[in-house]
Amino acid sequence: MGEMSRRDKFLVICLCFCSVILDQYVKLWVHFNMKLGELRDMGLVHFYYVTNPGICMGHVFEWEHWKLILLLLRFALIYYVVKKVFYDSTQYLYRRLRMYGAGLILGGAIGNCIDIIFYGVLLGNAPSYAPMKLFNGQVIDMLCFSTEPINILPEWFPIFGGVHHLPIFNVADLCIIFGAIFFVFFDKKLNDK
Repeated sequence: MGEMSRRDKFLVICLCFCSVILDQYVKLWVHFNMKLGELRDMGLVHFYYVTNPGICMGHVFEWEHWKLILLLLRFALIYYVVKKVFYDSTQYLYRRLRMYGAGLILGGAIGNCIDIIFYGVLLGNAPSYAPMKLFNGQVIDMLCFSTEPINILPEWFPIFGGVHHLPIFNVADLCIIFGAIFFVFFDKKLNDK
């Protein structure tokens, strides 16, 4: 196991920082330039301004402090990724590519945490049922590929059957998805060596 160089750590931090800045810029641009529920067709991708009070696809739990627990789990994930990426094998190429994935995951997680922690206060978008505005902001989502419902599987098919809408997501979600793909793929490559 070899420790990352200062240059490598700087690259991860820069990628993380750039991901957060891009994510927050797009979210704030959408908030201040579009009306909630407004749709703008951009060709392949649409901008559709929605807020997400819950987690995956807007699911909300009945317990009033669930969002705080979820936030703590996100911080635990951030800690795990930082700890795992800063101490690694000596396979330089795979380690560097995995670091890029970790930087994207961290940037995406921090971007969504900023929304949850501060947007309830700064943008006034906490749900009416929230016990307080701080730590109860809603994540701003805006990117989607289609606003039309899709029906791929028949109604009787468990869970995925019937008519569905494609998810609406944000830049932070993309960073987490692509970062996880890099992180897992190149972590497997490191462990195979």
